[in-house]
Parts: sequence; C-alpha cells; structure tokens
Amino acid sequence: SETVALIISDQRMPEMDGLEATREIRRAENGGGRTPVIALTANVSEGQRDRCLAVGMDDFVEKPIQNEDLERVVQKWVFTREKQPLETPTESGGDYENADR
Repeated sequence: SETVALIISDQRMPEMDGLEATREIRRAENGGGRTPVIALTANVSEGQRDRCLAVGMDDFVEKPIQNEDLERVVQKWVFTREKQPLETPTESGGDYENADR
C-alpha cells in the first residue's frame, strides 16, 4: 500500500468539509500510523483552530497561501517528522469522533 506523507485539507469543500474528511481519515487510520493533516483555511480564529485540532488536524496554513507558510508545514511535518499535533483531543478533553458536532 502507498504511504501519504502529508494531507492538506481545505475547510470549504463540496460534499464533505475538511473537518469531516479529517474525522474519516483518523477513523480509517484506526490507531495505526498517523498522517499529518494540515488545515487550509481563511478563518484561523481561535474557535476554528480548536475545532480543527479536536477532529485530529495537526497544523494550519492560512489563505491566501504564502510560500513561506507552506514550506514551514512541509518542513515540519514531512522532512523533520515532528509528528506531534499542536494539541491532542485527549489533552483538550475531546475526541475525534464527536468533535465539532
């Protein structure tokens, strides 16, 4: 099977938003390896940040995308393999399944 190094998920997508997509990704991982999921959003408010972290996203890139920001997350999550989310759902008292519902 093919390994994905990084997923960048837009928050506004047709059919399934980035939060629901991330829930599905985390559910499919089923406790196995964790692929970093980066939120791509125009709304980086504290509330949106908390919702993203609660469903299992690991970091953020704000729209419009700046090259430096994209380079930073790729460097952090792919090349240096710092695979620690900004805050895990357990630390925030949440869980991936029920976050933002």
